Amino acid sequence: MTSISSSPSPNPKLPVELRRERSLQQEVWQILLGGLHSLSNNDYGRPWPYPQRSVLAQLAAEYDADLCLKAARETREIVQAQDRAPNITALYAKKLRDLAAVRGAVRDSLKGEAASCL
Repeated sequence: MTSISSSPSPNPKLPVELRRERSLQQEVWQILLGGLHSLSNNDYGRPWPYPQRSVLAQLAAEYDADLCLKAARETREIVQAQDRAPNITALYAKKLRDLAAVRGAVRDSLKGEAASCL
C-alpha cells in the first residue's frame, strides 16, 4: 500500500546547494512581494510589476544569503516609504551590489590593517 503525503518533500536528487538557492530565492521573493502588496496601485490603477524570478535566481547564486536577505528587506522598506515600485527587481539588484561593495571594502580594509600589524 502506498501512502500519500500532504506536502511535497524537497527533491532529494537536487544538489544541496541548488535547494538552498531555491529556498533563498523563495524567501527573497516573499519579502519583496510583501512590499508590493502593501502599496496602492500605480498611476494607471494597476498593481506594480512583480520581481523577475530569473534575476532573483541569478543573484541568489552570485551573492551570500545574508546579503540577499538584507537587500530584500531594505528594498521592501524603500518601496513602502515611497509608495511606489516601478522596477523592484532593479532596485533590489542595486541594493545587493551596494551592500556587496561595502562588504568588500570593509574586508579589504581589514586585510590591510592585519598586514600592517605583522
